[in-house]
Amino acid sequence: MNLIPKRRVLIADDEPGMRTTLADILADSGYDVRTAQDGQDAITKCQNEDYDVVLMDVRMPVVDGISAFREIRRSSQHVRVILMSAYGEDEMKHAALQDGAIAFLDKPLNLDTVIQLVADSTELAVMAITADQTLLQTLPQCLHSSGQKLTVVHNRDEAVTLLRQVSFDVALIDVELGTNDGLACYLALREISPTITAVMISRSDQPVRRIAEEAVRRTAYTIVPKPIEPERLAEVMQTLRAQRVSGAIRKPHLGEPHDS
Repeated sequence: MNLIPKRRVLIADDEPGMRTTLADILADSGYDVRTAQDGQDAITKCQNEDYDVVLMDVRMPVVDGISAFREIRRSSQHVRVILMSAYGEDEMKHAALQDGAIAFLDKPLNLDTVIQLVADSTELAVMAITADQTLLQTLPQCLHSSGQKLTVVHNRDEAVTLLRQVSFDVALIDVELGTNDGLACYLALREISPTITAVMISRSDQPVRRIAEEAVRRTAYTIVPKPIEPERLAEVMQTLRAQRVSGAIRKPHLGEPHDS
């Protein structure tokens, strides 16, 4: 007998056909599925029952999906909310991802992506480049606990060699890499893999900080300060994962929470 409870999914969409289609697909995949016809219905259901994942249309009557998402998140931080929209709403997308949505998907939906997200199998493949003993101890604990796949190398040459053989989504680059500083490492990795997203790890004192800022100026994603705070790194990785899935990468401005 299987005593493991099914993951519970709520689908909120004012289009009956969409609700039924998604509910049938996810139920066939083994999930316990409920539906809501508008934002207020979704809020009420989440207040009365626990859900693991909410699939939420943005444009709905009574209460729109963005307002419902924020209300649900206030009382249920653990719920993974995936927003959906048939309209190009880039600013709304960026704001929702920053507020903690797992993804913001464009309609018509890619059903494989939906199933992957609901299954929580969207962890990032992360390469960390550092010789710092403190980071070598801290990073695996930070990332493994949040479901990220981490590979550690110690210098630019090792990173370049590995990236020529294995694809990575994110590079965590320690700015202080001896003669091969973090900026040179970042530029070398970007040349091999233009789609890799770089997060620079830096002390706050100059000139180390200036190297990290130059990397961000050249399209690195952001800076995470030393000493690493696990909660801050987890926040950066969660936002980055959602942005990559949704195709909406937007670098935080230096000075925003990810960098302060």
